[in-house]
Amino acid sequence: MPVLPVFFCLYRYHQHLSGIGLKFILYSRSSCSLCEAMEEELMPFIENYSLTVNRLYIDNEAALQELYGDKVPVLTLDDEILCHYFLDKDILLKAINKHSG
Repeated sequence: MPVLPVFFCLYRYHQHLSGIGLKFILYSRSSCSLCEAMEEELMPFIENYSLTVNRLYIDNEAALQELYGDKVPVLTLDDEILCHYFLDKDILLKAINKHSG
């Protein structure tokens, strides 16, 4: 029986400050310090812009490992890679502004 990737909502800030409700995916691995660091750096954006960030572990998913294996953590929006290894705050803000109006 194949092991399915773990997929769950990382954070959802319930008070809609801007109302844009964008949904991002953070591809990561278990026991990944860079992944945990990016997750922490995302918190102010999640809180200030009502973002949803779903964390998807690629550890047991061959197709995802092939796509993102050497690049995790990888942050995407609408299947577009925004950044990997480290959070690029400028690119994230551009994506938020692009989709908010």
